[in-house]
Amino acid sequence: MRSLRGVVAASVCLLGVPIAFLFQLIVGSGAEIVLHLVLGVGFILTAVAAFDFKPPRWLPWIGCLSIGALGVTFLLQGISQLMHIDWLAYLAFQILGQQLEALSGDVFLVWCSATVLLMSHGKVKLFGIGVMALAIGAEIYSYVVRYFGSGPGGVSPLIKLVLLLPFVWLLLESSKKIPHPQGANKA
Repeated sequence: MRSLRGVVAASVCLLGVPIAFLFQLIVGSGAEIVLHLVLGVGFILTAVAAFDFKPPRWLPWIGCLSIGALGVTFLLQGISQLMHIDWLAYLAFQILGQQLEALSGDVFLVWCSATVLLMSHGKVKLFGIGVMALAIGAEIYSYVVRYFGSGPGGVSPLIKLVLLLPFVWLLLESSKKIPHPQGANKA
């Protein structure tokens, strides 16, 4: 397996929406809190996994810092909602959630794109290119909608779900087998 940490991180991120949905069905409220907490943990795990792909030396830091900042923002948002702390809610949603969250997510998409192009191979690379094209297209669409006025509903939550597709690629890439060097088979 290429990256156990990547498999765990991608799995946590991808399970965030179903876990929040089940929580909402069982408890009747709190899906947003659960989603922020689960995705926050998943994003921080992804930050650590960014170093498992052995791309050029500078690239893992971009992935780690961008998704790590997004993870911290999501965790603070979830904690502020759970604990009802006004100053933390202001920090998490108004300060970090406005500019840093969007910038971190966009930089993470750049990291994913660069990692797909530089490190991935075969069918997973082709899948990654398609996924990244969809995710970047969805992000551009959401910027355009916000710029021209999104109306009372804002950007559709389904568009936001497309931004989880890079984690499907990360799961596939992380679970790929790494071939052993030629000399290792004889030893």
